[in-house]
Amino acid sequence: HFVFQRPDFYTSVRMYSTRNANMEEPYNGEGLMNHFRGDGTNYLSVRGDEYKRLTPVYDWMKIPGATIVQLDKMPGENEIQKWGLTDYVGAVTDGIYGAVGFDFKSPHTGLAARKAWFFFDDEVVCLGAGIHSTSQYPVYTTVNQCLSTSEKAILRHKNKQTEIVQGSFNYTSPEWILHNKIGYLFPNGGNVFVANQQQTGSWYDINHTAPKDCVQKDVFTICLDHGKQPSDAIYAYIIVPGMQTTDEVKKYQKKKNIEILSNTENLQAVRS
Repeated sequence: HFVFQRPDFYTSVRMYSTRNANMEEPYNGEGLMNHFRGDGTNYLSVRGDEYKRLTPVYDWMKIPGATIVQLDKMPGENEIQKWGLTDYVGAVTDGIYGAVGFDFKSPHTGLAARKAWFFFDDEVVCLGAGIHSTSQYPVYTTVNQCLSTSEKAILRHKNKQTEIVQGSFNYTSPEWILHNKIGYLFPNGGNVFVANQQQTGSWYDINHTAPKDCVQKDVFTICLDHGKQPSDAIYAYIIVPGMQTTDEVKKYQKKKNIEILSNTENLQAVRS
């Protein structure tokens, strides 16, 4: 579990290896949807309430940072805890900056990926390579899934800025998205799925001691869609907290502060 903090944001990455299990057992009927929560989960907080009480309406196959096969239904609650299948998992830091590497193979679906995160003062660079799946279902890497805000979400695509209205959408190689004072940049493009819509669920779905009442919340989701049965697929995105306006995102983009030196199955490296 790697944690990185700056005055204006907090972020973390959760992983596992052959040395430990992905999650705890669902004791007392709790945590019944935690199957993929160790698979490179990368949460980001600027205000601190981005995920507040989001749990009952969460899409548990779209976890920030994780690359997950989008199954037609979640595995059973007795199939949560699995031991890791790979040795190479860990992080390095000099106390100021940090890098995380995850040679990932899902014990639930067999999906494989080489994942890396690089942490700097102003941004987090997220890379994936060697993504491979034999499943009939599509594979998504989720950039974020958090509460929607009253502020407009803006997307720049084909040299035009567009408000992301209610609904779900697919874009081919957008430049960036601005939501909740966070900029998301896609330097290598990709097929991007965006949802800005109400989601419904129940606390009982994740905790059998909780009430069954229906809960509804407005949720904002960004994913990279790798399609069905990807072989050696890649992704790259940059998360920039503290972006107040679209002009700030454009100014950051022009600076080209980040250079992706390599994003392959054997080497993932960036320069700030």
